[in-house]
Amino acid sequence: SNYDIMFFFFFATQPGGSISAPLYLCIAVSFIEGYETMRKWMKYLFIIPIATVLIVCTNPLHHLQYEVFSVIRSEIVFGPYIIISGVFNYLCLIGAIIYMVRFTLKNKSNLYWKQCLLFTASGLCPLLVSAYATFSGKEISIAATPLRFMVTVLLNGIAIFRMHMLDITPIATQHILDGISDGYLVLSDNGLVLKFNDKFASLFAQKYGITENRKLQDCIKKEDIASHSP
Repeated sequence: SNYDIMFFFFFATQPGGSISAPLYLCIAVSFIEGYETMRKWMKYLFIIPIATVLIVCTNPLHHLQYEVFSVIRSEIVFGPYIIISGVFNYLCLIGAIIYMVRFTLKNKSNLYWKQCLLFTASGLCPLLVSAYATFSGKEISIAATPLRFMVTVLLNGIAIFRMHMLDITPIATQHILDGISDGYLVLSDNGLVLKFNDKFASLFAQKYGITENRKLQDCIKKEDIASHSP
């Protein structure tokens, strides 16, 4: 029947949608704290998403997630479990955004600012769409739920692959910089320029075209070194 087909496609999006919010929080914490491996407490965040997938899969037996399922928002009647899954997702998204915004406001690096703003915007999109669908009382397509995460994936992709978000450890970097008063340049393990101060910029960066979020070897060419040599 049409109902079975709709429910099948809706269920197919559940695993990805259920883990998105806690995964978003884990990425935010790992980025700021410089974690290279998942902490034990992070693993517990995925208990509710796994339970959500199982409950949605077996919903026709108990109707905990939906008492009445429909692609039309006004016809949906939610079950009691929706409160648990909904509140959990809101807390993960809001917690990650607050954590990231606090770090962004305290940090003066242009690269960190760009990375954090992209990551924050990627979380705000599903959060605002979900809040609008829940509290506005207006009709919204059920397709908005999976589609909202397309923006999240796109912005996170830019932050991670173009802005090298996961290639740095901000807290560790900041501890190094706090003890340096002269000109400095901070590189990642693969030679990516993470940060430098005004003194280094005036002495070297402007002369050799060194910029953040580029590899040092791409900034400095042999002919540039020869031309600037005394």
